Amino acid sequence: MQPQYDPRSVEQEAQAFWEAEALDASGETRTAIHGLATIAAGMIELEEHRPRSAARLLAQGRRMLAAGRVRLDGADAGAVRAAADVVVTALRDGDAP
Repeated sequence: MQPQYDPRSVEQEAQAFWEAEALDASGETRTAIHGLATIAAGMIELEEHRPRSAARLLAQGRRMLAAGRVRLDGADAGAVRAAADVVVTALRDGDAP
């Protein structure tokens, strides 16, 4: 029997991974990596039905990504930023889950 998929555990792992990566980085790279961790935290808040907190974290993470590099060792920060924009817009419009 396979373990049941829990999206929160994936998001929590992503947040922990990016926070650990940020410790070894500096400058714009660190800001961008911290932005990825902040977006992961926002998605956790969304999964836990805290839309205001989610919108705040997603917007904050999006701003951090805008200040940094677009690609981070294979992670497409631009795509993550665009996805965060979609979710923030949906939350503000009242269309998010």
